[in-house]
Amino acid sequence: MSSFKLLKYPTLVQKEIIEEMNMQERFFFSALSANACSRFRHLGVRKIVVHDMQINVYRTTTEIKLNTSRGYLAFEILYYTKIDNMMNFILDKTSVPVSIGNYSYQFSFADYSAGKMKAVVEFIGKLTKQLSCISSIELCNIKYTHPVTSFFPNLYGVQKFGNVEISNYAGPDKGLKLTAEDCDVIANSKFLKVRCSISGIQKTVNTFLKTWISGNHTVSGIALIYVIMHSNKKITEFFTGIETSVSTTTVAEIEPFKNEFIHQLSVIDQMVDIHRQSDQMRATVGLEKGWNRVLFVVWNEENLAKIQRTQ
Repeated sequence: MSSFKLLKYPTLVQKEIIEEMNMQERFFFSALSANACSRFRHLGVRKIVVHDMQINVYRTTTEIKLNTSRGYLAFEILYYTKIDNMMNFILDKTSVPVSIGNYSYQFSFADYSAGKMKAVVEFIGKLTKQLSCISSIELCNIKYTHPVTSFFPNLYGVQKFGNVEISNYAGPDKGLKLTAEDCDVIANSKFLKVRCSISGIQKTVNTFLKTWISGNHTVSGIALIYVIMHSNKKITEFFTGIETSVSTTTVAEIEPFKNEFIHQLSVIDQMVDIHRQSDQMRATVGLEKGWNRVLFVVWNEENLAKIQRTQ
């Protein structure tokens, strides 16, 4: 049914028809008109719950897949490969050429010679903004293996990050290059695990912790920062310019979080506390003995309840 035919029906009927659509149908319908998203909001259409959105950022492509109880929807953004049989979609009031497959859509940036990755990131922003008008994205899992500047700040409508896996795309001697803006977005999300399989991570962890301290990130929960470092590194190297104190968290209290996010047999042998400036919220940063994995726990009400403490 075209958007023009649908508009001929009474408002209540329009709403009922749209709410019967699955994820693919809603996205297709929303992308045919510049006013579709505002129409959805006007009708009060219930959004489809996306249980998880998986984003894989590779050297030549970005893949995005959304899983719902009513099926899935997939996108492939090609940096260098041209595609045929394209039609135009409207994303965030911008016309975008697309190739349509079964439950999947392809977009190509092969014609961009300069500023290709900047255009890709801006497009991902438009795409996730469009998706947020038809769905509620509960969890976003990211595998990030290619350097994309300001990638995280352009993700729209994500309630929380799940597993953020950042591989060592920069080489063993260069380490990871996440901007302070990237760290700010991650710290602002209710995240579960940040897995950084890289070397030279000290500066990034330091930036992340400083961002959390200076911000008002009330929803931040637990992060596992998995770090591959040279031997004999100490947890103090993460805290340049950061005020820390001996942790008041006991080994028994950190144990359930360590068991869930690292391993039951691992040992956290170094712990310090830091405090958020805005409300003095406490967080514990612990270093796993031998394996160089860092556990970061924010002591919000949810986490305090797990250890039966009030502060």
